[in-house]
Amino acid sequence: MSYEVELKPNLFVGRYFSIDENSIIYHDTEMVVADIVSFAYGEIKVMINRFASRTEYGFSFKDNSGDEIKFTFYSTVNLSLNTLETYNTIVKNVWECFGNRIMNEMIQAISNGRIVEIKDCKLSQDGIEIPYRPFIGEDIDYVVPWEDLTYESEGEFITIKSESEPKAKIDLHLNTDHHAQTLKMLIDILYADKTYIDVLSGKKLN
Repeated sequence: MSYEVELKPNLFVGRYFSIDENSIIYHDTEMVVADIVSFAYGEIKVMINRFASRTEYGFSFKDNSGDEIKFTFYSTVNLSLNTLETYNTIVKNVWECFGNRIMNEMIQAISNGRIVEIKDCKLSQDGIEIPYRPFIGEDIDYVVPWEDLTYESEGEFITIKSESEPKAKIDLHLNTDHHAQTLKMLIDILYADKTYIDVLSGKKLN
Protein backbone atom coordinates (compact mmCIF):
# COMPACT_ATOMS: atom_id res chain seq x y z
CA MET A 1 0.00 0.00 0.00
CA SER A 2 1.51 3.28 -1.11
CA TYR A 3 0.12 6.65 -2.12
CA GLU A 4 1.94 9.58 -3.69
CA VAL A 5 0.52 12.89 -4.85
CA GLU A 6 1.65 16.41 -5.73
CA LEU A 7 0.06 19.02 -3.45
CA LYS A 8 -0.32 22.73 -4.06
CA PRO A 9 0.53 24.88 -1.02
CA ASN A 10 -0.03 27.86 -3.34
CA LEU A 11 -0.67 28.59 -7.01
CA PHE A 12 2.97 28.50 -8.02
CA VAL A 13 4.53 25.73 -5.94
CA GLY A 14 4.06 21.98 -5.92
CA ARG A 15 5.22 19.64 -3.16
CA TYR A 16 5.19 15.85 -3.30
CA PHE A 17 3.69 13.83 -0.45
CA SER A 18 3.86 10.07 -0.08
CA ILE A 19 2.65 7.63 2.57
CA ASP A 20 3.01 3.89 3.05
CA GLU A 21 3.28 1.44 5.92
CA ASN A 22 6.93 2.41 6.52
CA SER A 23 7.19 6.18 6.19
CA ILE A 24 5.62 9.46 5.21
CA ILE A 25 7.54 11.96 3.09
CA TYR A 26 6.66 15.58 2.42
CA HIS A 27 8.95 17.49 0.06
CA ASP A 28 12.41 16.64 1.45
CA THR A 29 11.38 15.52 4.98
CA GLU A 30 10.78 11.90 5.94
CA MET A 31 9.21 10.44 9.09
CA VAL A 32 9.11 6.77 10.12
CA VAL A 33 5.52 5.57 10.54
CA ALA A 34 6.34 3.43 13.59
CA ASP A 35 7.64 6.56 15.36
CA ILE A 36 4.51 8.69 14.79
CA VAL A 37 2.67 9.32 18.07
CA SER A 38 0.00 11.89 17.13
CA PHE A 39 -1.60 13.67 14.22
CA ALA A 40 -4.12 16.34 13.28
CA TYR A 41 -5.95 17.19 10.10
CA GLY A 42 -8.92 19.19 8.90
CA GLU A 43 -10.47 21.68 6.52
CA ILE A 44 -10.40 25.47 6.75
CA LYS A 45 -12.80 27.64 4.77
CA VAL A 46 -11.12 30.86 3.64
CA MET A 47 -13.74 33.61 3.52
CA ILE A 48 -13.71 36.78 1.41
CA ASN A 49 -16.63 39.18 1.83
CA ARG A 50 -18.50 36.49 3.80
CA PHE A 51 -18.20 34.01 0.93
CA ALA A 52 -15.96 30.95 0.85
CA SER A 53 -13.29 31.58 -1.78
CA ARG A 54 -11.35 28.37 -1.25
CA THR A 55 -10.83 25.49 1.13
CA GLU A 56 -7.47 24.75 2.71
CA TYR A 57 -6.62 21.26 3.92
CA GLY A 58 -4.05 20.86 6.67
CA PHE A 59 -2.12 17.92 8.12
CA SER A 60 0.33 17.66 11.00
CA PHE A 61 2.27 14.62 12.19
CA LYS A 62 4.55 14.34 15.24
CA ASP A 63 6.95 11.56 16.17
CA ASN A 64 8.34 10.35 19.47
CA SER A 65 11.32 12.70 19.24
CA GLY A 66 9.12 15.79 18.88
CA ASP A 67 9.79 16.33 15.19
CA GLU A 68 6.84 17.47 13.09
CA ILE A 69 5.78 17.35 9.46
CA LYS A 70 3.16 19.98 8.75
CA PHE A 71 1.63 21.16 5.51
CA THR A 72 -1.45 22.67 3.90
CA PHE A 73 -2.79 22.61 0.38
CA TYR A 74 -5.82 24.25 -1.12
CA SER A 75 -8.65 24.03 -3.59
CA THR A 76 -10.47 26.62 -5.63
CA VAL A 77 -13.94 26.30 -7.14
CA ASN A 78 -12.54 24.69 -10.30
CA LEU A 79 -10.33 22.22 -8.43
CA SER A 80 -12.51 21.45 -5.41
CA LEU A 81 -13.63 17.92 -6.36
CA ASN A 82 -10.16 16.62 -7.23
CA THR A 83 -8.60 18.24 -4.16
CA LEU A 84 -11.29 16.88 -1.83
CA GLU A 85 -10.67 13.41 -3.25
CA THR A 86 -6.95 13.84 -2.54
CA TYR A 87 -7.69 14.98 1.01
CA ASN A 88 -9.99 12.02 1.67
CA THR A 89 -7.42 9.59 0.25
CA ILE A 90 -4.68 10.96 2.51
CA VAL A 91 -7.03 10.68 5.51
CA LYS A 92 -7.83 7.07 4.61
CA ASN A 93 -4.14 6.20 4.38
CA VAL A 94 -3.34 7.99 7.65
CA TRP A 95 -5.83 5.80 9.51
CA GLU A 96 -4.72 2.61 7.79
CA CYS A 97 -0.97 3.21 8.23
CA PHE A 98 -0.88 4.47 11.83
CA GLY A 99 -4.12 6.15 12.96
CA ASN A 100 -5.79 2.95 14.16
CA ARG A 101 -2.61 1.94 16.00
CA ILE A 102 -2.46 5.29 17.81
CA MET A 103 -6.13 5.06 18.78
CA ASN A 104 -5.68 1.50 20.09
CA GLU A 105 -2.65 2.65 22.10
CA MET A 106 -4.78 5.44 23.58
CA ILE A 107 -7.53 2.97 24.54
CA GLN A 108 -4.96 0.63 26.11
CA ALA A 109 -3.31 3.44 28.07
CA ILE A 110 -6.64 4.64 29.51
CA SER A 111 -7.80 1.12 30.38
CA ASN A 112 -4.49 0.60 32.21
CA GLY A 113 -5.15 3.63 34.40
CA ARG A 114 -3.02 6.26 32.66
CA ILE A 115 -4.17 9.84 32.05
CA VAL A 116 -4.17 10.97 28.41
CA GLU A 117 -4.19 14.73 27.86
CA ILE A 118 -5.64 16.42 24.79
CA LYS A 119 -5.33 20.20 25.04
CA ASP A 120 -7.31 21.05 28.24
CA CYS A 121 -9.00 17.63 28.41
CA LYS A 122 -7.86 14.74 30.58
CA LEU A 123 -8.99 11.27 29.55
CA SER A 124 -9.14 8.62 32.26
CA GLN A 125 -11.03 5.45 33.20
CA ASP A 126 -13.78 7.67 34.65
CA GLY A 127 -14.34 9.67 31.47
CA ILE A 128 -13.13 13.06 30.20
CA GLU A 129 -12.31 15.89 32.59
CA ILE A 130 -12.92 19.33 31.10
CA PRO A 131 -12.98 22.88 32.52
CA TYR A 132 -16.56 23.86 33.38
CA ARG A 133 -18.12 27.09 34.59
CA PRO A 134 -21.44 26.45 36.37
CA PHE A 135 -24.18 29.07 36.44
CA ILE A 136 -23.29 29.88 40.05
CA GLY A 137 -19.91 29.38 41.65
CA GLU A 138 -16.31 29.02 40.59
CA ASP A 139 -14.88 27.13 37.66
CA ILE A 140 -14.51 23.42 38.26
CA ASP A 141 -13.00 20.44 36.47
CA TYR A 142 -16.04 18.45 35.39
CA VAL A 143 -15.72 14.75 34.57
CA VAL A 144 -18.02 13.62 31.77
CA PRO A 145 -18.53 9.83 32.08
CA TRP A 146 -17.85 7.88 28.89
CA GLU A 147 -21.50 6.85 28.63
CA ASP A 148 -22.57 10.52 28.82
CA LEU A 149 -20.13 11.76 26.20
CA THR A 150 -21.11 13.23 22.85
CA TYR A 151 -19.81 15.77 20.35
CA GLU A 152 -20.81 18.25 17.68
CA SER A 153 -18.56 18.80 14.69
CA GLU A 154 -18.83 21.71 12.31
CA GLY A 155 -16.12 23.06 10.05
CA GLU A 156 -12.75 23.32 11.76
CA PHE A 157 -13.91 22.50 15.30
CA ILE A 158 -15.29 19.66 17.35
CA THR A 159 -17.21 20.38 20.56
CA ILE A 160 -16.80 17.65 23.17
CA LYS A 161 -19.66 17.79 25.67
CA SER A 162 -21.89 16.07 28.18
CA GLU A 163 -25.33 14.95 27.04
CA SER A 164 -26.83 15.50 30.51
CA GLU A 165 -24.98 18.77 31.25
CA PRO A 166 -24.76 20.64 27.90
CA LYS A 167 -22.80 23.55 29.38
CA ALA A 168 -19.96 21.18 30.22
CA LYS A 169 -18.14 21.33 26.91
CA ILE A 170 -14.86 22.21 25.24
CA ASP A 171 -13.89 23.07 21.67
CA LEU A 172 -10.98 21.36 19.94
CA HIS A 173 -9.50 22.49 16.64
CA LEU A 174 -9.38 19.49 14.33
CA ASN A 175 -6.65 20.95 12.16
CA THR A 176 -4.19 21.85 14.93
CA ASP A 177 -5.08 20.01 18.18
CA HIS A 178 -3.34 16.67 18.03
CA HIS A 179 -5.48 13.66 19.02
CA ALA A 180 -8.74 15.62 18.39
CA GLN A 181 -9.52 13.45 15.35
CA THR A 182 -8.53 10.36 17.35
CA LEU A 183 -10.95 11.32 20.13
CA LYS A 184 -13.69 11.96 17.58
CA MET A 185 -13.19 8.48 16.14
CA LEU A 186 -13.15 6.97 19.63
CA ILE A 187 -16.51 8.54 20.49
CA ASP A 188 -17.95 7.17 17.24
CA ILE A 189 -16.75 3.71 18.28
CA LEU A 190 -18.38 4.09 21.71
CA TYR A 191 -21.69 4.88 20.02
CA ALA A 192 -21.38 1.78 17.84
CA ASP A 193 -20.16 -0.62 20.52
CA LYS A 194 -20.89 0.13 24.18
CA THR A 195 -18.56 -2.64 25.36
CA TYR A 196 -15.67 -0.26 24.72
CA ILE A 197 -16.91 1.80 27.68
CA ASP A 198 -16.08 -1.17 29.93
CA VAL A 199 -12.70 -1.51 28.22
CA LEU A 200 -11.87 2.16 28.84
CA SER A 201 -13.05 1.82 32.45
CA GLY A 202 -10.52 -0.94 33.03
CA LYS A 203 -13.07 -3.71 33.50
CA LYS A 204 -12.13 -7.23 32.55
CA LEU A 205 -14.43 -8.60 29.87
CA ASN A 206 -15.44 -12.28 29.85
